[in-house]
Order: sequence, then C-alpha cells, then structure tokens
Amino acid sequence: YGSSSELGAKLQVPYYFALAPHRDITFSPSITSKEGVVLSGEFREHSKNGKLEFTGSITRPDERDEENRKTGKKKIRGHIEANGLYEVDPAWRWGFKARRSTDDTYLKRYDISSDDTLTSNAFIESLRDSSYTNVNFYSFQGLRSDDDPGDSPTIFPEISYSFDSQPGPFGETWGANASALILNRSSGTDSHRLSLST
Repeated sequence: YGSSSELGAKLQVPYYFALAPHRDITFSPSITSKEGVVLSGEFREHSKNGKLEFTGSITRPDERDEENRKTGKKKIRGHIEANGLYEVDPAWRWGFKARRSTDDTYLKRYDISSDDTLTSNAFIESLRDSSYTNVNFYSFQGLRSDDDPGDSPTIFPEISYSFDSQPGPFGETWGANASALILNRSSGTDSHRLSLST
C-alpha cells in the first residue's frame, strides 16, 4: 500500500500460483484512487535447456491531454517485458529481451521504471575452443518527450566473429576478426559497416 500525487492512494495484493516445480505465476492487481485498477503479473519458467521470464501490466484509465486534463474518454495503457535464454548444445545458445510500453509516460506514472529508453534484443552465439560467433538484433523505444520515433534505429543485424589458432611448433599463433553492422532508421541517417582484420 502507499500513495502518490499521480495515482492517489494505492493498494496492491499479489497472488502466487505454483503451476509446476519449474513454473509459476504471480498475479498482482493494484487499486488506485485516481487511476482505477491496474492488472499486472509475472510468469517464470526454468526448463532443462533454459529459462523464460515475462512481466506485464495493463490498465484503462481516463485519457488526459497534454495539460493533464481529462478528455472524457478511456485509454488502454500498459507494458511488457520478457527475457529468455536457452542452450541449443554445449557450443550454441540463444536468447532475447523484449521491452515495450504503450506510451512515453506510462512506466514513470505508475512507478514501474524510470528508464528513458527501452531496448529489445535477440541474439545467437557460439563459443568454441578457438572461435566465437555472435549475431545480434536490436530495436529501441525512446520515452523522452523530445524523442522522435523516426530517429530510433533498428540494428538488423550486428555480426561479430573471432578466431585464434592453437600455438604452432614455435609458439606462433594467428587470429582473424570480422564484424558487420546494418543500422536503419525510418527517418535520419542509416549506417552500414564491415570490418576485417587478421
């Protein structure tokens, strides 16, 4: 329980459900005096090959204009955050992080997060005795009032590779590195990069 100038008085009552020894849900509805009911929850699972965590919330408060006055309409607001990490075999694994909000001010108004940028990422990587490979994909959501969605980049993909040989008969080694990046914006400057070194 608590109170704030944005939400008024607040009461949150969490309910925990153990679905299985490796899987559970926490359902945490909140009642606020100014913004009504906020439904939120968390799902967690640990499997043989990895883990998954998902949190989110949703509410339907009164819509407000730029001067914080009620417009007489309702508006759906919410957020999601998901994290996953899985091993394919001893050398390969993949994972992801997804973070999104319906609008710029939701997370701060409801005391969920003070971040001004939400980063989503998916990757796959391989680590072997002499080489490392990594492929990443990124997208961003800016939450500052002056952020232009068209300037937020999408990185699809970012690739890096490195190799180091085993020592030769005289202790000599050699290595190679490669990286590539494709960064696009719906408006603004794009960027493509490729580098190689030995």
